[in-house]
Amino acid sequence: MKRLILLSLCFAFFSWIGLQIGISNTAGKPGLAGAPGDNGTCGNCHNSSPLAPLNENISVTINGDPLTASFEYDNSATYAMRLSIDNPLSARGGFSLTVLGENNEMAGTLSTIDGNAQLYNQNNRTYVAQNSNAATAWDFTWSPNGINEEVTFYASVNDANNNGQFSGDIIRPYELKINPAPTTSITAATLDKSISIDVVGDQIQINADNTLPYPVTARLLSLNGAQSIPNTTLTPGSSAILDASPISAGIYILHVDARSSSLTQMISLQ
Repeated sequence: MKRLILLSLCFAFFSWIGLQIGISNTAGKPGLAGAPGDNGTCGNCHNSSPLAPLNENISVTINGDPLTASFEYDNSATYAMRLSIDNPLSARGGFSLTVLGENNEMAGTLSTIDGNAQLYNQNNRTYVAQNSNAATAWDFTWSPNGINEEVTFYASVNDANNNGQFSGDIIRPYELKINPAPTTSITAATLDKSISIDVVGDQIQINADNTLPYPVTARLLSLNGAQSIPNTTLTPGSSAILDASPISAGIYILHVDARSSSLTQMISLQ
């Protein structure tokens, strides 16, 4: 009987130790960044922890500089980012983070670059979260991959006291919106999809859809490269008509300039 009691006590002790280790080394979970459509925040598990004010004691850097609302991203770049708990009393922490576009769709691509974070996919979104290593800072990358819209970084951070329990921590929410730079590059493929051209007699109608991040310029050139009629500027979502009635019938080149790329199309005027 004494042996049975001793074995039971040992089992209970090591089960308790395992529970403590499990609690204090829990990996992150997807869908808990506090974004629209998420399942909640880190407070789902740490439900007795107080909620801090938005963005309090959270540090996010992009290429080594603080990320602020005035930052404008280049949609052809890849950014090195770091999320950290800006609290000297922090013993360890956890987090869940994602980046969404204007319609709450995944914006760009997230990747991990250190041994303290991992990726999850859920509901067509990617989340970066902590693994079971003890840390208060996590490094990852974000690539816009050609998007041209306002994006929002959402994160929920558990500022833990490392007591092995789900209580006594602080849940820190984070949310920040940034916009593309005006000089964001447009690829030739994107420009080709964003511009439509119709020729009726000596009138050339050009339509620019609202996915373009900035205005483009259209010119009609003769085959020797000389400009034939005045150019026109199209803002995103606008249309314009090039009046080719002053020039003779023939083959011309329509050139659309978008700073970083251009579109050319042969035009036949009757």
